[in-house]
Amino acid sequence: MEDILEQEIIFENKSDDLFIALVIIVGALLIKKPFSKLLARLFYRPFKRISDSVGPKSFIDLLYKPIGLVFILSSLFIAFDRLQYPSAWDLADENEIGLIMITQRSFAVLYLISITWIMLRLIDYFTLVFIYRAEQTEGTFDDQLVPFFKDGTKILVVVLMVFLILGIVFKLNIASLVAGLGIGGLALALAAKETLENLLGSFTIFLDKPFKIGDQVIVNNFRGKVERIGLRSTRLRTLENSLVTVPNKRMVDAELDNLTERQSFRVFFNLTVTYSTSREKLTQFIDRIKVLLTTEELIEENFSVRFHTFGDSALEIRVDYYVSTPVFDEHLLIREKVNIKIMELAEQIGVDFAFPSRSLYIEKN
Repeated sequence: MEDILEQEIIFENKSDDLFIALVIIVGALLIKKPFSKLLARLFYRPFKRISDSVGPKSFIDLLYKPIGLVFILSSLFIAFDRLQYPSAWDLADENEIGLIMITQRSFAVLYLISITWIMLRLIDYFTLVFIYRAEQTEGTFDDQLVPFFKDGTKILVVVLMVFLILGIVFKLNIASLVAGLGIGGLALALAAKETLENLLGSFTIFLDKPFKIGDQVIVNNFRGKVERIGLRSTRLRTLENSLVTVPNKRMVDAELDNLTERQSFRVFFNLTVTYSTSREKLTQFIDRIKVLLTTEELIEENFSVRFHTFGDSALEIRVDYYVSTPVFDEHLLIREKVNIKIMELAEQIGVDFAFPSRSLYIEKN
């Protein structure tokens, strides 16, 4: 049996080496999922103290797939390291362009990409931790800072890994490459003009704070609640519950109405009463409305109730007041309450509301 295993039977590789390589690959595929979760659980221990509020489940769910990819790639490396290319193939050296160079560099790129995947998933996990901590605070500044941390850190990791791949795998001079980017920077800036403008817009939003997460805003004919402020765009949840993505450049260039920042709501309307209403009843009706507005706690003192004009088909009373609340639904509740009480006053005094009408007089000869 040992003599059989020692024989070179396939592509100049001993059968025992082929058998061991096959066992390593098959075994790695069979235990990949449970072993990856076990490694993820062990990897979680150093982060437990600072991230225990989120728990290990989220960490394992995020990390076990990229860890599994690293495990498979490592197993493939160990397995194929026992084998050799047949001399009959007459392959070029690893330093020359050929199958060996392409295979080795492709494997190295995949390995570094899998490491990058792990780092990006770690950033996602720490984002969950920061979101949880931000929810425990009263302010919204940290809620707004979390997406910037997530997107900015991910971009930095990807850029650094690209330079690392170019330097280590493809043996390029990084210093010369950075200098070359300086020469081609203008072309790159022109090609990425929109992206750069949106990036600058995000920093403007972050520093100037025209709005924050949770604010109700109107911009570019869209009205909605700010759900997320990213490096490129801002997402609004509209009243129809749809999600609108607006580039940050438009958010800072367009006229933006921050509804959350207003301190009160203005209510303005005309009451029309019939021409048959006597002067006494009209005066009494106006005075009673003023008393009504005075008794409401959330209505500001600078209200106005005036007999405005003689309309085409009615006497018009202009009512103008402010409700001291930033909450839209609360303002609607006060408005409804006032309207119902005005109807009650009209019934008590005997004032009839008018509607558009026209009187026709026929003369007899």
